[in-house]
Amino acid sequence: MSDISNIRIYPSTYKDGFNLFSQPGVFPSKSLTQTMEKNPDRKLYSQVHLTAVLSKFLNKPGWKFVARDELTRTGDGVALVCHAFQLQYDNEVLGKVSIDYKGREYKIAISNHRISAARERGDTYHTTNVDKAVLAIRKYFYPKGREERMKSACDAATRVISSETYEKSRAKSSAWHDVNKHAEEFVSLNMDLYITQFPKVADKLEVAKKASLDMQTVEDIKNSYDKGSALLVVRDGNEYIVRQGNEVQIYDDSTLPYEVRAKLGMLKLVANGQMISDVGCKVDTEVFVIAPSKE
Repeated sequence: MSDISNIRIYPSTYKDGFNLFSQPGVFPSKSLTQTMEKNPDRKLYSQVHLTAVLSKFLNKPGWKFVARDELTRTGDGVALVCHAFQLQYDNEVLGKVSIDYKGREYKIAISNHRISAARERGDTYHTTNVDKAVLAIRKYFYPKGREERMKSACDAATRVISSETYEKSRAKSSAWHDVNKHAEEFVSLNMDLYITQFPKVADKLEVAKKASLDMQTVEDIKNSYDKGSALLVVRDGNEYIVRQGNEVQIYDDSTLPYEVRAKLGMLKLVANGQMISDVGCKVDTEVFVIAPSKE
């Protein structure tokens, strides 16, 4: 192997006569091939430290080294240097070896599912030492055994089934929503026919009508309160602090307007939080919202 011990790691570093692309089992990815077709005047090299690491495995039966489209142009403009390779055994991906920036310097980065599972922090092993990188590949890069294949198959099946369940459920809901979006309007226009077809609904109709009226009461009071037309009344001993919009006035029992006094009288008889149509809302025993006069 060529001596590179004194060469610092950079993505663009290469060496003539020391190039993986002249070796059997090394293939450019489809995207890398397309890039090189657009740069016919440039020669393609493998990064020198990756060449030193991966050359140790070129004679392994069934192994392939697929160069990724992760390139750096050399300063002299002569070459493009590839600094990432995916290692495969037949059609199984064993992992990736590349040059990455880590800890304020460039390092050899080695990653696959076994390294990720073995590390508490991060999913990639980084080193500046070629021999350590070779050892990491020998330790972690090998075809999956039967148990690993079954686990991967289970995980893949679970992902596909979950994804399809979500997508098909969403599509079903969307499709039926489009079908039924006028159903409520149709029922409202044909209530007698609907009850004839489904007699049990008749018992629920009055409950639904009351719920609609209750909701209308809430919406009316909320709208008047939000617009500032409703009166906010706070009982303070023998006085009433009344705010309408930005205007605040103080009343007592003798000066409080009759309509406000009448509505307060009704609200004092109901539970906290209850609303009465055209009257208002009892917040608690001291605070009331009075609906504005219809006039």
